[in-house]
Amino acid sequence: MSAIKKNPILFSLLIVASLLSIAGLYFAYNASGQLAEAQKNASDTRSRLNDLLQVSPAPSADNIQIAKRNVEELDHALREIRRDLQRGSKMSLSSDGVSVMAGIQQFISESRQRAVNHERFNMAEQDGVPMPIAIAEDFAFGFEDYAQEATMPDSASAILLLDKQRQILEYVINLVMDANPHSIDSVEREHVEAATIGKNQSGSYRIDPAVSARLPGAIDTVALKIIFSGYSRSLRHFLNALASFDLPIVVRSLAVTRPEAPVRKKAPKKNSLEEIFGNFGDDSSASLDPKNIMTPVISENISRFTLDLEFIEIVLDEELSISGMGDPNAP
Repeated sequence: MSAIKKNPILFSLLIVASLLSIAGLYFAYNASGQLAEAQKNASDTRSRLNDLLQVSPAPSADNIQIAKRNVEELDHALREIRRDLQRGSKMSLSSDGVSVMAGIQQFISESRQRAVNHERFNMAEQDGVPMPIAIAEDFAFGFEDYAQEATMPDSASAILLLDKQRQILEYVINLVMDANPHSIDSVEREHVEAATIGKNQSGSYRIDPAVSARLPGAIDTVALKIIFSGYSRSLRHFLNALASFDLPIVVRSLAVTRPEAPVRKKAPKKNSLEEIFGNFGDDSSASLDPKNIMTPVISENISRFTLDLEFIEIVLDEELSISGMGDPNAP
């Protein structure tokens, strides 16, 4: 204590220097922590920048030209897709009511005649064998309203739709007849002439929306229902021909029913020994060939096929393109 009393100034300076040293150490430690955090942030930022440069190249002149070529290729691909989707939909339609009505009646007449004169190729005889397709006497293939009197609709759009329906039905009926069915039982179409004037006909055919591909503004369809009877090979032949996609027609639903089995008469009850055992031991029964007895007789049954069909027409906006989408020069 005597030394402190003798040199108060010196000890005061030592205390101040010690406090300053402690404060300096604290600030140095704090600054080193901030420096380490800043270095870490700089490293993370540099890493993110490198990742961005690899994922999104800089908009150099070469990259802009590459992007433009990609857009042109996508536009070309979109046009090709549109052309494929619209294949067959560009029918040659007429708005002339007289010619459309005449075409419908000619279709009815020629289809009836073809059903009556139908022939099937016989492999054994290597020639056509008459095999008429059974149809009702007044069958009009979906155009019963125009079979006798051709009353033209007032709407021009209805006339165009009728002409389209006639061409589609003519194509489908020809495929069905080529499949050699036993009969064509029913053909139904949507009454577009009533729909165009906002009038719904009770009992007219309408495809179930649950199975329809119709989508307003994107997909238009022409629906029809056809019922024919025949063997399973007739159905296979028809579906294979339809799959060729000459016209964009798809099967929306298919139902198969078989005719009811004939009623079997119950044999009378036999009580006597002779009736129970029959001609047991008779030479005539012993002479029967066991192979013939055990051979089952299998015959293919005629089935009835009910199909809902739709002609698909893609309605795409002609202005729709990839151009302008993702333009590198766009803000």
